[in-house]
Amino acid sequence: MPKHHSITRPVIVQILPALNRGGVERGTVEIAKAIIDRGYKAVVISNGGLLESQLIRMGVAVHRLPVHSKNPLKWPFIRSKLSDILRAEGADIVHV
Repeated sequence: MPKHHSITRPVIVQILPALNRGGVERGTVEIAKAIIDRGYKAVVISNGGLLESQLIRMGVAVHRLPVHSKNPLKWPFIRSKLSDILRAEGADIVHV
């Protein structure tokens, strides 16, 4: 059963392939900061990268998962783990 959060503290999850330096990655950091600044919980799921430690220092829950993979043999594992993470975090909104 998923965790239920009050309307004042939603859990917002961002999913992206990697956390290296680039426009999407910088935007992810900025959005995560805005989420935290509003008192919400920010979660990022990616294959990791240079910006991972910055997100962790900000208080973002970071999960490593090979969501970048284009190998269809890995997709069932990724889907299962992603579902587990979203359930465990009590995700209210998922941004991909």
